[in-house]
Amino acid sequence: MYSYLVEKIYKDMGMEKHQRYLLTYIMEAADDIAYCLSDIADGIEKRIITSDDFLSEFKKMWQENYKDELCSIEMPDKTSNFSLDVSVKWSRKIIDEAADMYVKNHDMFYSGQAKQLIPEEGIGRVLKVIKQVSRKLLYRSDEAENIELTGYAVITGLFNSFSRLLSLTFEDFNSLVVDRKAPSGNTLQLERRLFNRLGERYVKSYINEI
Repeated sequence: MYSYLVEKIYKDMGMEKHQRYLLTYIMEAADDIAYCLSDIADGIEKRIITSDDFLSEFKKMWQENYKDELCSIEMPDKTSNFSLDVSVKWSRKIIDEAADMYVKNHDMFYSGQAKQLIPEEGIGRVLKVIKQVSRKLLYRSDEAENIELTGYAVITGLFNSFSRLLSLTFEDFNSLVVDRKAPSGNTLQLERRLFNRLGERYVKSYINEI
């Protein structure tokens, strides 16, 4: 069903199959810009790092990556307001360069042949270094790792529980799909309860495929 819908969308849009749609470039760029800087802002707000910690580590990593090459964005020596002095200014600079990249390569983006909206050279290097700073100062902090470990435990527990559905025979599982009740008397009541936690659209998709 879904493969049919995808093919229909490509056809209706006059696009070749697997051709990237123009708005995906914008979505990817917006995601990169927003999350890179918002992660730093969150870390500062939660007092995991300070704005000066970020600037110091950014300059250090920039030099490690690009030696004496001049950074394409203005870096203040100190800041009392990360949002105004860094986040807003840097975001605007990145957005402007992404817009210039699109204007210069309109045909490639429109046909889905371009690689990405934010150029790897220049401003793309700024985002790369921001991500490196985040990995070093934020993602490896105790708070971040504790959340990650908790999430891992929850997801692992869910997978272990729902794996019971995967071990059912086709007949038993199909009975849950069709009748919404446990087959073979009361022997699979737990499986029925797990099945009832599945999203209705996933069940419908399964039905359409069998």
